[in-house]
This record gives sequence, structure tokens and C-alpha cells, in this order.
Amino acid sequence: MGRYEDGMLHIQLARESHKNEDYLGARVEYMKAVESFKQANATYELESANTEYSEFVKTDPVFKLLSSVLIAGIKNDPGIMQSEITNKASEGNWSDIYHYNRPILKDDVYYVLYFADKFGMIKRTKKGRSYELFANEILLVHPFPPPFPKAQGKEAGGLRHPGKKAQRQKRPSLLKFVNSAAKTILSSCALPRGRHRFFRCIVFLYGDGIFSGV
Repeated sequence: MGRYEDGMLHIQLARESHKNEDYLGARVEYMKAVESFKQANATYELESANTEYSEFVKTDPVFKLLSSVLIAGIKNDPGIMQSEITNKASEGNWSDIYHYNRPILKDDVYYVLYFADKFGMIKRTKKGRSYELFANEILLVHPFPPPFPKAQGKEAGGLRHPGKKAQRQKRPSLLKFVNSAAKTILSSCALPRGRHRFFRCIVFLYGDGIFSGV
């Protein structure tokens, strides 16, 4: 099977995974389709695959949750280097992305920041071997329907922050936002059962680094 045929196969698998609400699986298959068409020099198919991939991202709850969390952190620390964020995430490869029972990977962060930049939610400015990150201050709301409401009262509960008490007090609004987002998406009926545990490993920017909520 040639690279072109590989691309067509991966596009079909991506659509099936998306239909079955397997968002991680769909994401990997779209990445493989794009790479296959690129290697096959199939210009039209590559452009079509990239367009379809971008439309998928807009519906992906992983992207919606992590982009909201990371952008909130970037707004509090404009100019932070992308490497400062990715260096705190776990190593992995494409085959690891399929699994929901895992920590947040560097590829998850790359994925979110790349498309957040593409959609105009943030601005990435090349600096050395990495990028400086800035939130789009003109964009006051998430460009796609948020998967969670604002927290009120006890609804703000959820993930426990493992940092120091002083760090928790430093940015309480961000911690509240993360907890609310996590709790709501974990209880969302739109996510298939058995896949919620993945979202318990949310990575968020807080204080002087990134921590995992458990």
C-alpha cells in the first residue's frame, strides 16, 4: 500500500473514530492522514485533510478544555516560552496518544498550542528554538462553544492542587477555573464511559510551573 492509500485509510479511520466519540483516536488518525498525503505529494488531498482536521479540532473536548486552561495561564504570564510548558509534560509517541489512561503528553500541549495559534486564540512568536506565547487579548471569549459553565459555590470543587498553600492563594481564580472545568467535563454525558480517567491528569499553568491535578 502506497502513502496515498495510507492517507485515504487514515482519513476513513479518523471519521469513524470521531463518529464513535473516540477523540484521541480520531486526532491520531488525522495526523497520520496529513503526514501520508504530505509524503505522497498529494497537494489537493493534503489541503482537504488539513481542513477536515481543523474542523475536527473545533469539536474536540480535549482541545476545548486544555486550550481554555493553558490560555488562562498564558494570560497571567505573557511571553512565557512554549518549552517551559512542554518540558513539564510527559514524553510519549503517537501510539501513546490513543490511550485515555495516561498523563498529559508533550504532544497534547503541542497540539493545543498549535491550533490555538492557528485559530487566533494565542500568538506564538519564534524565539530561539522555542516560541514566546501571548494570549489574544482582543478575543474575550473562547471561539468555540465551551464544554463547561462557570463554577458557583460548591460547584467550583474538583481537582486537588498539589502545590504549596501560598501558590494556591497566588492565583485562586485560575485554580477555581481548572477545578470547575475538570469537574464538568468529567461528568459530561458526551464522553463515553471508561474514558473519563484521562481527564483527571489535566495539566495547568499555576505559579512557577505546571502541575498535574489528580
